[in-house]
Amino acid sequence: MRAGQRQWKHLLTAFPERYAHAEQQEQGIRAFLDKDVSILKRVRGGVTHRLTLAQLRSEQEGSDAA
Repeated sequence: MRAGQRQWKHLLTAFPERYAHAEQQEQGIRAFLDKDVSILKRVRGGVTHRLTLAQLRSEQEGSDAA
């Protein structure tokens, strides 16, 4: 499944249990591979950064509180 940040944010609000499952799976893969991998990426200033689902959730929860 390919989805961008907008789709993942929607999943977080509409189906938080599914998002939590995907986040756990991503963390499991990161631990298993012992590598800095992620489902998402973010490009800022021409530089690509990894964006984990945990980071996206944290950012979203922070913006919801504001």
